[in-house]
Amino acid sequence: MADILKSHKYVSHNSRKDMGGGEVVRGTCGLHIHLDRQYFGGYHEQEAASAKLLYLFEKHWGNMVKFSRRTSSGLHWCDSYKAQVGRCSLVKIAKKQENYGRYFAVNLTNTNTIEIRLWRGTLNMQTFIATLKFTARLCELVKAKMAAELAKMSFEDLLGDDPDIRAYWATRTTPDAVYESNDTQELIPNT
Repeated sequence: MADILKSHKYVSHNSRKDMGGGEVVRGTCGLHIHLDRQYFGGYHEQEAASAKLLYLFEKHWGNMVKFSRRTSSGLHWCDSYKAQVGRCSLVKIAKKQENYGRYFAVNLTNTNTIEIRLWRGTLNMQTFIATLKFTARLCELVKAKMAAELAKMSFEDLLGDDPDIRAYWATRTTPDAVYESNDTQELIPNT
């Protein structure tokens, strides 16, 4: 598919296109991934999974942004809840008791899906595969682990040992540049 897009002169986020007169346009398209809520189980399991997924993104925000390849100017389409609404209850957001709109890294406004909006679009196959695999890994962790277990996990733990994810992450940062926390300890759901 990437070859077809390139042959039609598609310009990805990695490209710079001179519009004439020295003006350069950079795309900020997103790779939005919709997760079927039913994957996580019944209604209560879906709420718990939503809260845990929100927690992981908020706790590891800095590294999630690094993984996403987003810049601060591109985050207004997919921001952190804490950055936009301050101290908020992820559980209330996950239960849809509070709705701040769709322009967050984890969008819960859709009825049948959870939308991951943080990832930046790409034509790079390594990036595309690693992003899909990392998203799948996050879903598996959220489904299989209790909140207390997730709270103890570092970002390195989240990455796991998949060679595609690891190879991609190596292109994004050096191991000593990995940092933690978005100060979400008080937001850990009790599931």
